[in-house]
Amino acid sequence: MRTFLALLMVLAVAVPALAGDNPQVRAYIDFDPPNYAHRHDTTLPYEQVHAFLMVDCIPGGSTGISAEVQIQAGLSIMSSYVLRAGMLEDTPGALITPGGVTLAGSCDMSDPQWLADITLLVPSDVTAGTVMIVDSTVYPREHTDCHLPFATVDPYCVLSHGGVNMDPPPSGEDCPCGSAVEESSWGTIKAMYK
Repeated sequence: MRTFLALLMVLAVAVPALAGDNPQVRAYIDFDPPNYAHRHDTTLPYEQVHAFLMVDCIPGGSTGISAEVQIQAGLSIMSSYVLRAGMLEDTPGALITPGGVTLAGSCDMSDPQWLADITLLVPSDVTAGTVMIVDSTVYPREHTDCHLPFATVDPYCVLSHGGVNMDPPPSGEDCPCGSAVEESSWGTIKAMYK
C-alpha cells in the first residue's frame, strides 16, 4: 500500500509538470509565411491566393490542433487545401466546413509553422473577403504539443484572421508571446521578491 501511495504521489507531482508547455499558442492566417502577412491585396482578376493556417509560440512543438476556417464574402476555395507533410485529418476535407476538424501528425519543433495551405480564388467581381479562424461547434479549441508518451493539450489564442483586399477583422483576443511562465505561477511570486 505504501508503494502504491508513493507512486500516486510521484504521478501527482510529475504529470502536472508536463502540462502547459505551450501556454501561449497562437493561431493565425498568414499570406506570406513566416512574415505575419495577415492581408493580401490582389492585382489580377481571378487571382489565386494562398492562405496558410499557422501556429507560433510553441516551444514544446506541435502535433495537432482543432480548428475551423471560414472563407467569407465571395472568396472561393480553388482546390481545397494542402496539409503540412505528415498531418492527417479526422474527417478529410472538414477544415473548411462547419464543425471544423482535428489535425494531427508527427512532432514538428519549428516555430512558427504552417498546418494547412488553403488555395483561394478571388473572382473579378469580388472586392474583398476574409479568412476566419472560428471556434468549432464539434471540437474544443485545443493545440497538442510533442511531449511523449503523454502529449499535453493547451488552448490557443487567435492572433489574426486574414483579409483579402481589406484589413482582417480583429480577433478581439490578447495574444502575448513571451515567457512560458504564466502569471500567478511560482515564477511570478519569485520575481516579486528579487
